[in-house]
Amino acid sequence: MASTGYYQHSNPLLIQNLFAIARDQIDEQQEQQQRRDAAFEAYFNAWKQQGLVDDTVITEVLANIYGDHKDCQIFDHALFAWFYDGDNREAGETLRGLLEKYTRHVVRKQGEPPFKTV
Repeated sequence: MASTGYYQHSNPLLIQNLFAIARDQIDEQQEQQQRRDAAFEAYFNAWKQQGLVDDTVITEVLANIYGDHKDCQIFDHALFAWFYDGDNREAGETLRGLLEKYTRHVVRKQGEPPFKTV
């Protein structure tokens, strides 16, 4: 009686080559991402040093913080802790961390085309 199931001969060399091709593609994508990340880091550091923060960036950063319920609560608590106790190092670091996180996101989004590599 003939089998109605699908039968495929496995060729170990073919499978090994397919895995090698997939691994090479993944490695290339990771290298491209690393180059994009390095280009962005250089741009972002130069951007910060030049003080290029404008109202558009500030508005979008704050909108993004307040759009995330968890980060919004953390930001508000840190802001009030820092406001009432300017020496509160933990509050200051929390504010800087959140502002850095969201500013990076906004700046990267605005400057995305220059960071695409071939």
